[in-house]
Amino acid sequence: IIAVSNSFQPESSIKLYHFYKYLQRYGNHEGLPLIPNDLIFYLEVEKLRDFVHKDMDDILVRRKVEGIISCFLESVMQPAVQIDVSTESVSSMRRQGSHIAKTREPSTFNISSYEAVQKSLNVTLLPFWTAFCKSYKPPQTPGKTWRFIEEAVEEYKSRSRESSASLREAKLPKMKKRGVCSAFTYSLKDGVRWKEWDPGDMSGTLGGRTDVGHDNSHRKHRISTVVGVV
Repeated sequence: IIAVSNSFQPESSIKLYHFYKYLQRYGNHEGLPLIPNDLIFYLEVEKLRDFVHKDMDDILVRRKVEGIISCFLESVMQPAVQIDVSTESVSSMRRQGSHIAKTREPSTFNISSYEAVQKSLNVTLLPFWTAFCKSYKPPQTPGKTWRFIEEAVEEYKSRSRESSASLREAKLPKMKKRGVCSAFTYSLKDGVRWKEWDPGDMSGTLGGRTDVGHDNSHRKHRISTVVGVV
């Protein structure tokens, strides 16, 4: 299941989606009405493990833990616990989630309770996965929604390639020198404009800020001009 979920191939995503539908269809027959949620929890914990062990991003870890707790352990829908797990495991995951919410050091994050529940759910899901794989046949004609997603992904990839190529070939334009040095100014009124600047004339405030307007300390609205040298 992990190999399929980590694959970015459309066929793998379709297979995982059909497995989820399979669990919805046969879970109730086996007395496991929450097993479709078990699959989602299983995949979410795998993402959490990546955040903790690979990315080491404390913000992502905290948000992921908060999402898992609110969706699966403290759901607003009944039952509050949306997965097949013991009360002790729920309490343990809540304690670890509380600790993660308070700490700021990713190296101290402990998600062993989440990983233990993931392993236990793997035992539950494995027989269903085996039976599903024996009977699964990839659809010959994907639905309209999936075709739309595929087209959107291809368009994004195409734009990314074009953008990367244009960045590699980009060159700064040659600027015409005006005066002794090429310089520019920027103001809210005129935007960017070229100007002539003589290095021997230091009367200006090159590289700093120049206030333009009446010399009145009570005026609140002044136009600030930024001057730079190229």
